[in-house]
Amino acid sequence: MYYTKKHLFQVIALCLSTGSSFFLPSAVFAAPLCGENTGAHQALVVPVNYSDDITQDATQQEIDDVVFGANGSPINVADYIDETSYGRASLTGTTVTWLTLNQSVASCTYDGIINEVIDTLSATIDFTQYNKLIIAASPASCVTYYGKSFGCSARQVNLPGGGTATVDMSVSIHRADAFTDIVGSTHLVAHEEGHNFGLPHQLFRDYGNGMNDIVGPIGGYDQGSIPASPLDPFGQLDSMGEGGMSHYIAPHKYDMGWLTDTDLHQISATGTYVIEALSEPLGAKKKAAQIFRGVDTNDYSITDPDSLTKEYFWVETRNTTGYDSYLATSDVGPTEAFGTAIFYHEHAGNSLGERIERIDMHPGSTGVSGDQWVGALKNTETFVDPYTNIAIGVMNTTATDITLSVTYPSSILDTDKDGIPDVKESDYGTNPFLEDSDGDGLTDLWEVCYDGDCTTYDPFDVVTNPTGGDLNAGSPDTDGDALTDDEEVNTHGTNPLLADTDGDGVDDGVEIATGSDPLDSGSVPSSLSGDINDDGLLNVADVLLAQRHVMGLALLSPDQISRGDVYPSGGDGQITIQDVLVIQRSVMSLP
Repeated sequence: MYYTKKHLFQVIALCLSTGSSFFLPSAVFAAPLCGENTGAHQALVVPVNYSDDITQDATQQEIDDVVFGANGSPINVADYIDETSYGRASLTGTTVTWLTLNQSVASCTYDGIINEVIDTLSATIDFTQYNKLIIAASPASCVTYYGKSFGCSARQVNLPGGGTATVDMSVSIHRADAFTDIVGSTHLVAHEEGHNFGLPHQLFRDYGNGMNDIVGPIGGYDQGSIPASPLDPFGQLDSMGEGGMSHYIAPHKYDMGWLTDTDLHQISATGTYVIEALSEPLGAKKKAAQIFRGVDTNDYSITDPDSLTKEYFWVETRNTTGYDSYLATSDVGPTEAFGTAIFYHEHAGNSLGERIERIDMHPGSTGVSGDQWVGALKNTETFVDPYTNIAIGVMNTTATDITLSVTYPSSILDTDKDGIPDVKESDYGTNPFLEDSDGDGLTDLWEVCYDGDCTTYDPFDVVTNPTGGDLNAGSPDTDGDALTDDEEVNTHGTNPLLADTDGDGVDDGVEIATGSDPLDSGSVPSSLSGDINDDGLLNVADVLLAQRHVMGLALLSPDQISRGDVYPSGGDGQITIQDVLVIQRSVMSLP
């Protein structure tokens, strides 16, 4: 049985996707994904041994059973992916016979194994039909981990009929002798393929020692304002930790597209919410709660609208259905795993692994495997965030779901989750139901923060703040220069509070339209041929002026006549019907 081989899975838990420290998931899982995480995945499974040791540590059928269950095994990686993705991803493919490599036990390398497998088999196998390569390698000096994933990369392969192709393929290598234990090896492959799907190890923030600060203030995670605490990078709740074959956690599923917005309670208002056990099939009930906590403004940058990071509490629950049934005999145990509210904190971070941690709702307590297993909120218990006063309680539990009560104080209620409480939005004149009231691509809070003060809002305070105030969150173009605030900030680098950023007398919008540099006062638009009214634009207004002049209905100045004298080339000192036609064709973009 799997759980009698805990030493094996302690080694598995220490598997790395690169040689980087497991405390640096952002470096470990930087490889791009092979296509989308949803949809059909095709795997080629290859068992290999060596020129000086042709031992076959597991049969082809045993390996095929673990990955595909093709020979009737009810426990297999393909079934696990189908269940945990709710049918939004699938795994099929082929397991070939044992391949003996030219490499030896003592001199093999991971890269050597991968390259020789591809080079040898490409003579008979079309690698363009696969986006995953899973290798079961006999123990050797180079196979130092029970499982190791290599992420996704473009690989040049030969084609059976001649020629070459570039294939985007993820690769993982596993100890072949592990495949004789179907439960343990299914977890092993599911763990490494989780990395190839882009998942980090499942992290757990464990304060212990009587500390009562569960999450710290908003933005406090990376600001050093809370006590340092150990991170257990292999929390035992899912396949990305030591939890055997239990489901990937809800926020990771959401990141992969296996859970969507419609499958969640995305909460920003007081109410009662029912969430169903994560392993139950998708139905009318929601699978998890994503509870808005606030916006971290610590890393705000006026040139980066994405620098305002939203923080959330995630809540999920588990039961004995499907692959989560393995939690009953794990170190987690049924008391902690089933019918409880399991919490995660999503905060600022450079990677998925840095952003999301499971949190201990009972810091300072101890359980069967240390403090982390007294971490879930149980029936009738309530957690009150000491920094926001958001209250989250478990009102009721059943065999398949739990009922949560979420209460927001009126002072912080933020319906649109833009980081501005509803009570302040009424003062600012912004819409409490729209994150971006003026529709310019910048959130209301980003515009409020523009002057460096995210707590007050005065978009026109250029007297006391001569470098610029806040943007007008009720207008997409605060300075009226025909460029939206978003365009000015993110595209052109101009000041959205000044119509003429470089002070050369020409509005930014005109400079952009005419090809001059709005950031250089020495760069001004040259007069457009046919721009009679000299507004920097060639449009129907110029056509009408030329027509009225020819008809004797308008008297143009010499400068206007000079700008409208476009025919013949070089001009003839007057505006005639030929000039009108040339200007009109230019406006219509005709030759």
